[in-house]
Amino acid sequence: PVPDTMCYGAAINAFAKSKIGKGNHKQYPAQFATAILDRMEKLFEEGKIVDQPNLYCYGNALTAWANHEGDWADAAKEAEIMLERLENHFYQANDLQTAVESGAIRYWYNIVLRRIAESKLEDGPVRVENILTRMEELYFDSISTNSAVVVDPDARSYYAAIKAWARNGHIRDISRVTRARDMLNRLISIHEHKLSLRSPSDNCHPTTVCYNGVITACAYTLGDENQKQALQIARETFLDLCESPYCKPNTDTFGKMIQCISRFESRAGIRDEEIEEMFQMCCEAGEVNPYVLDTLKQVTSEDLYHKITVSQKLLLSPHIS
Repeated sequence: PVPDTMCYGAAINAFAKSKIGKGNHKQYPAQFATAILDRMEKLFEEGKIVDQPNLYCYGNALTAWANHEGDWADAAKEAEIMLERLENHFYQANDLQTAVESGAIRYWYNIVLRRIAESKLEDGPVRVENILTRMEELYFDSISTNSAVVVDPDARSYYAAIKAWARNGHIRDISRVTRARDMLNRLISIHEHKLSLRSPSDNCHPTTVCYNGVITACAYTLGDENQKQALQIARETFLDLCESPYCKPNTDTFGKMIQCISRFESRAGIRDEEIEEMFQMCCEAGEVNPYVLDTLKQVTSEDLYHKITVSQKLLLSPHIS
């Protein structure tokens, strides 16, 4: 009997879930998964098998590259190439509706975005933003033509873009911060668009980690002029988070804001006042933990640290001392 899509798909999926790529004897299951997919395409084009690869064949091969244990940069590029191959088969596939309804399409996009964002590719942020733009275009095309939505970016999609810009070590100017903030703004914009449509989907509202990603980018900015702008963006982002109906500042938010203020506010009096105010808000929010206290201790004098903690009547219990 001739193998069908189920047989090939099972083999690709097996390699996608394989752990044989770990250790000193890496056999790269992603390469095997891709080889099976390539063979399936070739046999279909030659008329030797009846079924062409379905979306899950491409998606599982993509997953294999996204979870690849080898070189992160090369794996990120291969995952992106596989995503493009998947896109080319969207409207030819007979399992498109199943893949959309199960959330598989969005999942495949997001794992590629995440893999590229976490790679050390110099152009990683641009690659991520280009993919996100394609997702938005496909989404808005579906809305404008009143057709079924195939690609629907969510908060994870935008967080990957924020992370890609925020953590890219190749970018030294303020664009790293401003682009991260732009990605947050795009998330807020598409969420407001969905609200206007009364969309039942709630997967696109901004989350705390998205705001924190922008503030983190601000905290590690270099250059005096860049740092002034970064501090302003951090303050604005923090206030936006405080006013959000969907999420609130957490421990990481307060810790990174204390770092931003201590590093970039050159006026000592204002710096100390803002740090004290930030810590007070942290206490009121119930977000004090060892990370916040350690950060506070590192950026303040012993006298100021004592003054701030005592003024808040903070009882350092064993689990946060």
